[in-house]
Amino acid sequence: MLKLQRYHLNVIYKRGRELYVADALSRAHLPTTDTPESIEDYDVLFDALPNLSSNTVIRQLKRHFAVHGIPQQLMTDNATSFSSREFKNFAHLWDFQHVASSPNYPRSNGLAERGVWSAKHLLEKCARDGSDVYAALLNLCNTPRDGLPSPAQRLLSRRTRSLIPLVPSQLTPRVESNVQAALFALRQKGKRSHDKSARCLSPLEPGQTVRMETTCGFDKLATVSGKALQPNSYVVQSNGKAYVRNRRHLLQVPESYCPTITMSVPMIFPEPQANPSAVVPHRCL
Repeated sequence: MLKLQRYHLNVIYKRGRELYVADALSRAHLPTTDTPESIEDYDVLFDALPNLSSNTVIRQLKRHFAVHGIPQQLMTDNATSFSSREFKNFAHLWDFQHVASSPNYPRSNGLAERGVWSAKHLLEKCARDGSDVYAALLNLCNTPRDGLPSPAQRLLSRRTRSLIPLVPSQLTPRVESNVQAALFALRQKGKRSHDKSARCLSPLEPGQTVRMETTCGFDKLATVSGKALQPNSYVVQSNGKAYVRNRRHLLQVPESYCPTITMSVPMIFPEPQANPSAVVPHRCL
């Protein structure tokens, strides 16, 4: 067995140029990934991309991975940039599990949807005021919320220097404790509020018949193949195609699934009479 080794190091913070270091034991991670111990996120980052092609998205993710490390699991929506073959190869080569949210169910990817709303709100505000977007984003990362430290403090263990005047002592690094417990309590509070008007749906078993919701309602018959990687989602088969749908989009029915066979029945028309005028209808006296 390997023996434990001790290293005597003195870590001194010296103001000046900043050096970003991510070690293997760091709990700071990319905000689009799942987090351990039921904690969903630490902070939110925004990236301005020239386009949404797979190559552009992959290049930007590599920059994040180079700083924060490779996550074990990455959750995204079902955009074409994430469902392409290039992104599947990227996930395989960089050794992380890619999980897509439930189609037609944005609530399953609420963290990203909330980030999109915050980004649009920030851009609209800067457009009205004529202020710098990057300065506003810097102030957002230094702003505490919900009784928690700011995103910069949670990720870097210190405040970042901005245009807002600060006391030099406030820039001294300090590890924030109990962040996970505070985030967990905050999310449990939101969960209790959500559960007041929600109800639990019964689980589905492979082989069960369901009706899948479309734009016209629950009008498509399907059979359950099994559980999907997405939370509370299933893989269903319908007309030879596989679909991934959230449990809310599946209605359990007692009928058995069988393909509809349409048969063409020839129409028989009576032959025309030779002398239609000679036909006299019968009258009841």
